[in-house]
Amino acid sequence: MTDTLGRPLDPDPSADAFLGIDRSVGNRVIETRAKLEDMKVRATGSETAKSLAALSLNLEVTAGTPEASKALVLNSALGIGAFRETGRNLRKQAAAAAKTTSTTLTAAEIMAGLITANQGAAGAATYTLPLGADLETALIAVFPGLANDDSFDFTIVNISTNAAEDVTVAGDTGMTAVGNLTIASNAAVADQAWGTFRVRRTGANAYSFYRVG
Repeated sequence: MTDTLGRPLDPDPSADAFLGIDRSVGNRVIETRAKLEDMKVRATGSETAKSLAALSLNLEVTAGTPEASKALVLNSALGIGAFRETGRNLRKQAAAAAKTTSTTLTAAEIMAGLITANQGAAGAATYTLPLGADLETALIAVFPGLANDDSFDFTIVNISTNAAEDVTVAGDTGMTAVGNLTIASNAAVADQAWGTFRVRRTGANAYSFYRVG
């Protein structure tokens, strides 16, 4: 058995185990090897991801190339709690969830980040947020290490041009509202026909959501 460079692998199970990452850049192959026993990973959200010093990542990339857009450099001496963005970034955004009547929003819809309102019938509508327990289940499925003070934002855009068709956002069990919860229709230029909300975890199955925009 050989690795990706054609070198024989040590079949001795008692030998040190290594993780090898081979990356081709131009006509070069960059190899990264680290002892598995020295690696620390975050598997369940416990405090196991303190150091990546044993994993010496050396990605040699050239600015402006496809490889550069995929490179992430971690400084284990400083930790990975903060990143500085030095260029433009793209994020994946699914199509907005389009709502036309009073409804209960799903966890998936608010996690996706964008909802439009166009209720019709010349009347206001109420959008009720999901139960805190339902949101908890959905978030843990994506972020197993979910913790208190973790947060995300979602925005509702009211595209109705009828002045009577405002939208009110309501909480539910485990979802506590903070701030102005009414989103005006788009009937006048001066109307703020959108609302951005920050959802923050405060405890098990418990969240607060704040009008921040």
